[in-house]
Amino acid sequence: MHPTHIIRQIYAAAVIACLFSSCIYDYDNCPERIAFTIVNDWSGCSYANPDGMAYIFFSNSDGDPWRYDFPGMEAGKISLPEGNYSFISYNDDTSGVYFKENRGYGGYTAYCRECDLFDGLADSKPARSSADEPVVRCPSMMWGCAYWSFDLTFGMLSYIPHGTPDSDVAQVSPPEMRLIAHQKPLVAHYTCDIQDVTNLGGVSRLRASMSGMSDSLNLTSGHRSALRSTLPFAARATDSNTIRSEFHTFGPADSPACTNILNLYVWLTDGRRFNYEFDVSDQVRSAPDPMNVYIRLRGLDLPESDIGGSGGFGVSVDGWTTVVINITT
Repeated sequence: MHPTHIIRQIYAAAVIACLFSSCIYDYDNCPERIAFTIVNDWSGCSYANPDGMAYIFFSNSDGDPWRYDFPGMEAGKISLPEGNYSFISYNDDTSGVYFKENRGYGGYTAYCRECDLFDGLADSKPARSSADEPVVRCPSMMWGCAYWSFDLTFGMLSYIPHGTPDSDVAQVSPPEMRLIAHQKPLVAHYTCDIQDVTNLGGVSRLRASMSGMSDSLNLTSGHRSALRSTLPFAARATDSNTIRSEFHTFGPADSPACTNILNLYVWLTDGRRFNYEFDVSDQVRSAPDPMNVYIRLRGLDLPESDIGGSGGFGVSVDGWTTVVINITT
């Protein structure tokens, strides 16, 4: 998955071979390399808890990128040849997240693959459920950073701390020689609450999804894909009248005309199945914190499970009854 000449170093390793030279990898004495220390700044996401982090340096002249991996939240000492680089970092314990790496620094993109709407838990799906969008997995939580410029010489290192050309340049001279990686959340956390729900006791299974979401994220620019995708996720009753879903996402698709529909799939104990649709576009797009979005809906009357027939709803040919709900917040 990683380029052929990428270096992988675990912090616990004491000695490794110095590539393209015969000297032992001694950070202080290898003449082809300059030693410095990567230090993570987690003040922008104090709740972070990665199992490990990857640190990748892209040479702006030629050659393959250099990659180092350290366990836990702390990095450590590495060395690189003199030159100008671009730099990205992200946690390497992601599950279900894949990376497009073949376009270098500017095209380094995280994405999720297509999956089943119900994750194999049911054998039929509502025909109306985001039929025009691919269904992709939700990403696991990610943290990271990207610096578009990192200069390394034998007398000094300098870098742009926040990834944009108008940021202040940080310059560090020996003996410190530290690169401060300002880590931040890359993936958003969404919580959806449906309150004042009736007849929850007659429900045997719940599932949910949201349409109009991005399936990828450019790690260097932060841009989301404009292609719309549907993300499936779990739903559960938290008490006798509340349904909650929580999931991670790259965010809404980068398209102003895109709508975000929350679908709630309900299996009753009598065998009937209902698909409830809520347009939550306004709550998604106007969230005060796009990295921590809370969606609240109120008032959902589920049919009583012990009542026979369709309960006043017309069952479609796919076995699901779709109900469009006007939102009450």
